[in-house]
Amino acid sequence: MTEGSPLGTHSTKLWVALATLFCAVSYVFFVSAGKLKDWPPSSQFYSLLADGFRGGHLHLSVPPNPALLAQPDPYHPSLRPLWHWDTTLHEGQLYLYWGPVPALLLAPFRTLFGMEQPFYDSWLVLLFLQVRLWAGAWLVWAVLRRCFTSAPSWLAVLSALIFGLTSPIPFFAARPSIYEASIASGQAFVVLGLCFTFAALAREHRRGLLLACGSACWGLAIGCRVSLAVALGCAALLTCAALLYKRPNLRGALGECVFALAPFSALVLLLLYYNYARFGSFLDFGLDKQLSTMKFSFSLTHFLPNLYSYTLRGMETLCRFPFLRVLSDLDARAFPEGFVVPPDHKAGEPVLGLLRGVPFCLLIPVALSAAVHPRLRQVFSRGTGTLRIAVWLVATALTLATLPLLPALGLWMATMRYELDVIAGITLLGTVGAAALLGATRGTWRWAATVLIAVLGGGTVLVGFLLGFQGYYDTLQTFNAPLFEKLQRIEVCSP
Repeated sequence: MTEGSPLGTHSTKLWVALATLFCAVSYVFFVSAGKLKDWPPSSQFYSLLADGFRGGHLHLSVPPNPALLAQPDPYHPSLRPLWHWDTTLHEGQLYLYWGPVPALLLAPFRTLFGMEQPFYDSWLVLLFLQVRLWAGAWLVWAVLRRCFTSAPSWLAVLSALIFGLTSPIPFFAARPSIYEASIASGQAFVVLGLCFTFAALAREHRRGLLLACGSACWGLAIGCRVSLAVALGCAALLTCAALLYKRPNLRGALGECVFALAPFSALVLLLLYYNYARFGSFLDFGLDKQLSTMKFSFSLTHFLPNLYSYTLRGMETLCRFPFLRVLSDLDARAFPEGFVVPPDHKAGEPVLGLLRGVPFCLLIPVALSAAVHPRLRQVFSRGTGTLRIAVWLVATALTLATLPLLPALGLWMATMRYELDVIAGITLLGTVGAAALLGATRGTWRWAATVLIAVLGGGTVLVGFLLGFQGYYDTLQTFNAPLFEKLQRIEVCSP
């Protein structure tokens, strides 16, 4: 990395750190509904599973309702009052269909500190969002410094803010439950894996440990959220391709590929064995025996409605703070007139399309062009192996910006929290696109590019931040009504 780069100065590092700190404090505000104590109630699923692990078994530490077990069909919706909602009932015990990794990390922590009081999933959401944030801030700074040595310092600061506050992250943080804990933990390990792997590729020697750490992080991510498996498998293979590309020492490169694949593969196999130990099948995650009226079902007929929702669904603008609102319970009104929606498709959950809520993603085509077009590749710095690293980064980010959402496209509904699975890849591509655009322009065109990036990036941060004051089920309004009413006195127009 070039020491003379403006991105390497202490002042730039300080501003990036301050921007990241602002995002971190914002997370605390949104998770706690602006309270220092008496945070909104949250689930304890991972705590119950961790206590189960501490007790030497794989099921939750609480038993199902005996009256439920006495029923001939305990899964019938009429028995919902007897359910432990959204758990999996199997052979008289309750299990989780979410990945076990957060509970596996929590179990020794509870034992070590003698913690017997409830441990809420909201705390895990905040923890994993913080890990994702700080790792991501380092990553965008390191990418710019390595691949775009002439990039301006302000772009690193803006990129850190975008990585931390892009929709749906603040909205997501405002309703921290088990659903969010699973997604946030998976994304924390995804981004950590990117950091380790990028740092490994940026080195020429002795990078086996870094590759192994990145591989392990991606394996742990799947242990949090199995829907990431295909995307992270592809990311691991892309890493091997980058390691093998034009390497004269093929034997050494193959050895590095072992470091990049072995921990990942081992952890995936352990996850499959975990399923076998619980349900007698390697591929049974417990979805078929959910105690829920909203069981997962997958159909290609839902692809187009969900694709529209995740890309183009809009939001309502308001005169009063927070000025923006994502609507829910829309059903047919969520789609344009004449749009064919399957009879069993629902549009009850709030969703803001990525093209509407993340305008920074409009820079993605620039990143893709810079990676594949011979003339545009000159925007990357001339360091050893930089072009190879940049192409790996764009390909991996594109994989992470698309493939994790594919399983959600086949579900009977769309929901905003699933967008977090792809937002890291999207923001990384946007950052590369912004840096490439600045590197390819001069004079008046560079000023125009600067204004465009500032508008797209600033709009992305503003939309994401303001939606955090709504969240699922209007968290701030529900649990901190006095503060919300004070904020609503801010008006920018007449209703």
